Amino acid sequence: MNNENNKGSKVAVVAVVTAVIGLLVGFGAAKAMDMGDNNNSSNSSQNAGAPTTDTKAASLRVLLNNLNGQHADVASGVLRAGFDESPMFDPSAKALDVNSVALSKSVGAVYGPEAEAKFLEIWRSHITFFVKYAAALEQVTKLKWPSKYKT
Repeated sequence: MNNENNKGSKVAVVAVVTAVIGLLVGFGAAKAMDMGDNNNSSNSSQNAGAPTTDTKAASLRVLLNNLNGQHADVASGVLRAGFDESPMFDPSAKALDVNSVALSKSVGAVYGPEAEAKFLEIWRSHITFFVKYAAALEQVTKLKWPSKYKT
């Protein structure tokens, strides 16, 4: 009974974390799409010729860096859940796809809806290939290797 309660609380915690990540990713993508170059005349006259990082391009780059960092974190959780045959695999995989969609929307904000759709297709395929690689690697590590091949 205690073990079932423990699993239930873990599921609830991961569900909440997944929801928070989804909200943050969605907010970040929406923010990037709504941003304009916020150049006001007083600021641009004071800094004429000086490089600035307060641009739509710089904000998009920061967003993409954050989304890629989240991708690495969530993807490792998906793989771990898969290896452990955890019930958290499906919710983790859904969180990874939320991240993928946010990345594609960021690409679409710059290059348009056709590029957004193509990016999402390619991005999802790279995840599929990586999961297949990791699953095969897991199977290999379960094999009994002769001692002369062990490192």
